[in-house]
Amino acid sequence: MKKITKITRYIRARAKPHSALPFFWHIGRPNFGDDINMSFFEVAVNQPVRLETQRDQPHFLGMGSILDRVTATSIVLGAGCLSALDPQSIRPAQVVSVRGELSRAGLVQSEGVLLGDPMVLLNLVAPQTVQRDGPVGFVPHVSNLRHARKMKIPNVKIIDPGHTPWKVIHEIAGCSRIFSESLHGLIVADTLSIPNVWIAPNRSMAGAAFKFEDYFSTLDAGKDAYPFNLMTFSNPPKAHLQYANISMTNEPTLMRFGMPHQGEVARRLNTAC
Repeated sequence: MKKITKITRYIRARAKPHSALPFFWHIGRPNFGDDINMSFFEVAVNQPVRLETQRDQPHFLGMGSILDRVTATSIVLGAGCLSALDPQSIRPAQVVSVRGELSRAGLVQSEGVLLGDPMVLLNLVAPQTVQRDGPVGFVPHVSNLRHARKMKIPNVKIIDPGHTPWKVIHEIAGCSRIFSESLHGLIVADTLSIPNVWIAPNRSMAGAAFKFEDYFSTLDAGKDAYPFNLMTFSNPPKAHLQYANISMTNEPTLMRFGMPHQGEVARRLNTAC
């Protein structure tokens, strides 16, 4: 069943006219942080987007830990690394932005490269209404969803990261506080100014804390990880029930680039193709 679901999603992502902007993103088990690429960038640049499988053709790398998948024809638009790469080992055709400092360290040419996961632009691309008096929510990693449900955490709404992307975002926006083991769960909460707590990744999660620290490098303050147990949820660390601001000071970031960046990103996409 999982294989059929993956194949169906893969076919749908490719079933756009060839004139659509060619993007590459990870298609594995349903996960909103990966699956949102197509619709997010379609809204951001007001053009259709399709999955490009011929990687020797010009294409864009969107959200996700896929920076190690670059080819000489890739234009990087917010991708990040899953682990540390050899310094200056990444040689794409062009880089608009990468997720954070740790990803930028692998670039051969980093001058002028913006920092930040594209999801930080969520409220500019598709404004959300936040329910400040909503329930407390928890976004587990997709691999830990079953365990999270079995825990029966009192007074905490479990948000399935495998739902359709905009449904997940809508459910996060409906919460007054967020606990998240999902990177994009934290990013959405920060972007919407929802207080949040980082639940530590388990040892089976690829990349462990690397991608989180990469994202945190673009914030005005980092986050501490808390264990995935009932004590954390029943007695949350109040000092960390806050949201982080995207840094606007030392480094160029996507948030600083902003939208009317939308026009600039669209220009780069069009000229690069």
